[in-house]
Amino acid sequence: MKIAVFQTRPGIGGMCLFKPYIDLIYKKYNTKLFLFTKKRSAANCLFKYSSSIEEIFYVDEFLKLKNLLKFIKFLKNMNFDKVFVFSYSKKIPLILKLAKIKNIFKYNKNYMNLGIAKEAEVFLIDSLKEKKININCTLEMKENIKAGTKEQIIIGIGGSGPDKKWPINFYIDLIKRISIVKQIQFIIAGGPEEQDDFDLIKKNFNDLNLLSLCSYEINQCIEIIQGSKLYIGNDTGFMHIAGLLGINSFGLFGDTSLEYASYNQKIKTISSDYVSKDKDNDFAIRKLSVAKVYDAIKESF
Repeated sequence: MKIAVFQTRPGIGGMCLFKPYIDLIYKKYNTKLFLFTKKRSAANCLFKYSSSIEEIFYVDEFLKLKNLLKFIKFLKNMNFDKVFVFSYSKKIPLILKLAKIKNIFKYNKNYMNLGIAKEAEVFLIDSLKEKKININCTLEMKENIKAGTKEQIIIGIGGSGPDKKWPINFYIDLIKRISIVKQIQFIIAGGPEEQDDFDLIKKNFNDLNLLSLCSYEINQCIEIIQGSKLYIGNDTGFMHIAGLLGINSFGLFGDTSLEYASYNQKIKTISSDYVSKDKDNDFAIRKLSVAKVYDAIKESF
């Protein structure tokens, strides 16, 4: 049997969230899957050591109008028996039908407003004809290092927008509080755009053991953070990766939905009590106090 999965939400966090559901399809049919996704999902890193995936195809160029006929021909030649589409997209199912694929499973309107994780769950219950499903949130690695065995804490300062970023001076205050009671390495997790923020943190802590991931590739970052004691930080790909690695993870949220963390029991949420009145300027995360975050995590390190 030849099975394909389409998960085209961009971003590492989205792929981490859907990974357990994709793995479940593999386990159901005991056959490796062909995954169609976006480049920003970093699927090649997240499934690097997984037995679930036969091959990964990035659809960023495929889905452009000028390439659609070529894509349809490609899919037709692949001769898939089943295709699972984790979205409400109308375009992708149409492409699959034009490629003469008969068994197409996709979201329907009954799943709307359930929340991103619940949508995926109900979709698979219906598609796989199961009464219920149990997902396993794991990230396979070349060498399995148990979470909590490395004396390091991940501080996730990155984020896809200002409404998801806890102020950097709050992180500095939090690191100070932790370092008073615990001598530990701090792994500062962010991308190249957070380099200035890391420099500011470093300026405040010349005597602390700090490591920046801002210039590292995702593959390298995963290897480095594996085995950490905990993750504290913004709702980013690093939070989701840490959760899949079994690391106790605390995601800091403003007004954004806590549903994005609900699929993984290793991820706990700490949210602001403040609700933004202007949804176009959703910066409730700035109202989340350092004291509240510290009180929530202090028993974990």
